[in-house]
Amino acid sequence: MKKVIEAAALSLGLIMTMSSVSFAGSWKQDSTGWWYQNDDGSWPVSGWQWIDGNQDGTAECYYFDNGGYCLFHTTTPDGYQVDENGACIVNGVVQTKSVPASSNSTEALIAQRKAEIAASQASSPITAAHSLEDYYKYVPAEGQAQAEQICREIADNILGDPNITTDEKRVEAAAETVAAYCAQDTYGSDSNKWYRSPYGVFVAGVYTCAGSTRALGRVLDYMGYKWNHRNPNQYTHQWCELYLNGQPAYADGMSGLAGYGTESADGDMNFFNDDLNNGNTIVWIF
Repeated sequence: MKKVIEAAALSLGLIMTMSSVSFAGSWKQDSTGWWYQNDDGSWPVSGWQWIDGNQDGTAECYYFDNGGYCLFHTTTPDGYQVDENGACIVNGVVQTKSVPASSNSTEALIAQRKAEIAASQASSPITAAHSLEDYYKYVPAEGQAQAEQICREIADNILGDPNITTDEKRVEAAAETVAAYCAQDTYGSDSNKWYRSPYGVFVAGVYTCAGSTRALGRVLDYMGYKWNHRNPNQYTHQWCELYLNGQPAYADGMSGLAGYGTESADGDMNFFNDDLNNGNTIVWIF
């Protein structure tokens, strides 16, 4: 029994010495089998790798052959056992290793990106602050809470998406998301005046360009971007003005458009031509 315990300890020690730890990446499958792609695009080959697949802070050790495919329910070339899930086992017990639970978590990615945005927005000339009254005048507290939750969720979903990596694409994603809500809503005013608020867009199903702008602006708040409300409380089109990478930019919650420049084209070519004739700058690059 002592020899079995010593052998188990030796096996685990050798694996821990020989294997690397993956804090980010994802499992992939094709017609040949399963492999693991690290966040830098590489994948393990001919060896062991600790992987915390469910991001719970506990990693299991997997062996990958010379083609990069994980071995299952077999003996590895170096003499160790893996179970039906590919995890290393010693005397039938899956071997585990504690790793930082937050190193590959969505929460950590969101926090990291918020810090990056805060740093990039520090030099923005926009200083306007927006109070809850700006957003939710006429909306009861319960309605405010409903809309706020949706705004936070939209912001976190965008910031937590590993494929949306630039300020431009994040702002564009926010504009597109708000526009998608608007597309399901009724355009126009209502007796409760909810049309002018994020609550109207996200919950009550009614909006105007004022409401779509405030809805998008609130999402931008949660993402960490500074913005101005262009043409507030006027009977004309409205949108969010920002500074990204030291350049003026816009984001339009009604059309879903975003780009560098001083105006929103509102998805309407007549408006677009008017902007050009008036000397406004529109650059379609997002």
